[in-house]
Amino acid sequence: MRKIVFIIFILFTVGVNAQQDPQFSHNMFNLTELNPANSGLNGNICTKLISRQQWVGLEGSPNTTLFTADAKIDFLGISHGVGISIIDDRLGLEKNFNAAANYAYHQALANGILSIGTSLGIQNKAFDGEWLEPQYEGNLTGSDPAIPTSGDQNSIFDIDLGLMYHAANYYLGLSVTHLTQQSFKFSNVDLSYQKRHYYLLGGYNVNLASSFIDIQPSFLIKTDGNSSQFSFNVNALYNKKIWLGVTYRAEDAMIVLAGIELINGLKIGYAYDLVTSKLKTPSSGSHEIMLGYCFEIGLDKKSPQRYKSVRFL
Repeated sequence: MRKIVFIIFILFTVGVNAQQDPQFSHNMFNLTELNPANSGLNGNICTKLISRQQWVGLEGSPNTTLFTADAKIDFLGISHGVGISIIDDRLGLEKNFNAAANYAYHQALANGILSIGTSLGIQNKAFDGEWLEPQYEGNLTGSDPAIPTSGDQNSIFDIDLGLMYHAANYYLGLSVTHLTQQSFKFSNVDLSYQKRHYYLLGGYNVNLASSFIDIQPSFLIKTDGNSSQFSFNVNALYNKKIWLGVTYRAEDAMIVLAGIELINGLKIGYAYDLVTSKLKTPSSGSHEIMLGYCFEIGLDKKSPQRYKSVRFL
């Protein structure tokens, strides 16, 4: 039964061009991946590693690993942001590998910073092994022309653009991925292309008077023009060190998040997705682990210093 459910999922996502970008639950800590204009806005060198196992118990379910690094650079009196992003995303017979370099230009505006950024990279899509025709009561359902029937792969060039405004207690960003909508060309199937995805995100930090608690609501809206998804999160940060939160992802999941910043500045976060869609029966939920570390390197400093912003890793 679980095979049949996942076959239907693959047919839907590849055959009718549903949203193609990997999904994460730590979006409020993953701004640079969602919007290249966020590169360097935290002021120091930041690295992040996220590992996600989606729909555990469902055969061939998505397994995604993300690594990002970004930094602020001051050159000729101008503030810039640079960074890299690497994603390994696997689901069923499909393997996706993305590598990109980010650049952002920062401009002081009012009480914050306006940043314009772009990401240039390479995407590789590969199918490993043979695609087996799904069967129901002994009858073939027919092949999908968008899915190779044997091992195949192809690479494309990819461009993302983003705009971000960052102030003391809030941020707001708009971005678009896969700007040129490049096509993957496989040897024995119809062309499959990357659709543009649009992201609108924002967040706010509220410090409760006379307390050690910060309340940090955030939201993310994403769409590819055919389907859209909205998620809303609220995290409570205690003493700038420990956070607990909950996210509602419309028509998909309720998510519980928890994390801590250790003495050496290393931040560890965990998220569990309680699936509310029709996939809740064959799966036992999704798990996501995040590691993050920010530090400053200078010629006049003897050792790295961790970054203390409560909003960014």
